[in-house]
Amino acid sequence: MKFWHALKHHLLNRALPHGLVSYCYLLPGQSRHIRIHRSLWLYGFPSVPLPIFLLVEGFLYLRWILFSAWVGAFRAVRRLGPAIRDREGIAIRTQFNRILKLALLHAVPPFEAYAFRLYRGDRNASVWDYVFTHEVPAFHKWRDARHG
Repeated sequence: MKFWHALKHHLLNRALPHGLVSYCYLLPGQSRHIRIHRSLWLYGFPSVPLPIFLLVEGFLYLRWILFSAWVGAFRAVRRLGPAIRDREGIAIRTQFNRILKLALLHAVPPFEAYAFRLYRGDRNASVWDYVFTHEVPAFHKWRDARHG
């Protein structure tokens, strides 16, 4: 029963991976912010062997980029895009492209990209400066582990 509950919670009922996912995690010499998000991603899943973790995350990421990211981006832009277009003058298509790019490249939830105003495409605003909802449990585990 515990196994079925864990399977449902961490795999079947999730639309997102357990944190931001990026190719940057594989590159050496990354900034402190990127290293923190890599730690959050690894803390986001319960203690299981790394191959199982990577298999589950691979499945979640594929489901995200093939289906959920597209649907989420479309819904977010349809709901919030017109107000942003009217207020800030950013075209709907531009918003959709930016939101979808964040969703596909980093697994950023589209509505949160709007909340943090990442649709603007500013060079000063970085996805690495924020903790997203799907990272919050891992963030707390990570902070608690640092403080004993």
